[in-house]
Amino acid sequence: MGKLDPTLLRTFVEVARQGDETAAAERMSLSNADINRRVKALELHLGYPLFERRGGDLTMTPKARLLFDHLDAGFAAADRAELRQREAAGRQRLIVSALGTFAKGWLTPRLAGFTRAHPEVALRVDADFRLIDFDSERVDLAIRHGFGSYPGLESIRLFAPEMLVVGSPELLSVGPSIDEPADSIAYHLLQAEGCPYWRMWLRANGITNPETLRLASSGPNFARNRDLLEATAKGSGLALVEADLARPEIEAGRLATAAKTQWPDSFAYYLVGKPTAFKTRVAAAFRDWIVKEARH
Repeated sequence: MGKLDPTLLRTFVEVARQGDETAAAERMSLSNADINRRVKALELHLGYPLFERRGGDLTMTPKARLLFDHLDAGFAAADRAELRQREAAGRQRLIVSALGTFAKGWLTPRLAGFTRAHPEVALRVDADFRLIDFDSERVDLAIRHGFGSYPGLESIRLFAPEMLVVGSPELLSVGPSIDEPADSIAYHLLQAEGCPYWRMWLRANGITNPETLRLASSGPNFARNRDLLEATAKGSGLALVEADLARPEIEAGRLATAAKTQWPDSFAYYLVGKPTAFKTRVAAAFRDWIVKEARH
């Protein structure tokens, strides 16, 4: 076995972090073909596959997960050291927390534009669904999905994604129609981990009955959207997801739209931070850039 090129390991770690070769290519300023070639070269060197490919999704194999667990901390430490070097050289740091689906599907493909416009900013995006404590965590801004009311924080509306209630065609053919939001309680409601969309949807439509809201949160949780959609397609219950995630499954006939009701326009993505954070030059630059991108 020949000497292993460390760039192959770096590429593997980035693809594993992003869960997507296109997003990794954006982060590393490479083409998709380069990323794919490096992953295949590493698989050939190691003698086992690193990812299971199903449609557009990548899932690490058990051996790849062990390799990633050994490598990730080391590369993360190297990234932090590089960031400190850039800051020492005059680049200003900006850390933005964003929901994983938003970071992967909307934000990451656009970041090259921000970097070109502001090369002096060392921007890092942390994909995380947790609510951020700005007083105790090293995060400057966050992008969250909700109604924009965050006590003590300033929020700037970006855009409202289209949301759909979906289920398997077989389940919906035998179940009751959903003409009002409360009708959804007749089904098992599947949950996206960390995203209480069902409760928020019901509350936004004036439903405050505690038992109804309890039932809306009682379904099983799924950490990954693809697992949530797969369970929904198998008839386990209904899911409440962004239309962009559901459309490929709807077009393939595995899912169907279940509800005719609309989401309130105020349920949107918001850029959130402490009022003092937006007064810094780098945060203001990011705010102005992302607002412009969101309104294109």
